[in-house]
Amino acid sequence: MENQGFSNLVIYAVKPRAAGALGLATGNSSKSFPIPNYLIRGAGTLRFLADPVGGTRTPVSEEICGAAG
Repeated sequence: MENQGFSNLVIYAVKPRAAGALGLATGNSSKSFPIPNYLIRGAGTLRFLADPVGGTRTPVSEEICGAAG
């Protein structure tokens, strides 16, 4: 995850009926997050949500399609 803004972001992985916080991406930094197995198991789509700490906008990524696993 590359955070090009000044705000710190809490990053979530979200799929139907499941979500998990991945961690904090501080402003103007790059960070990698492991995705928990329960979110990547099975077929379905996954989105990432970036929630600014103290902010009101919550950007969400495009769906990422996965294969059954």
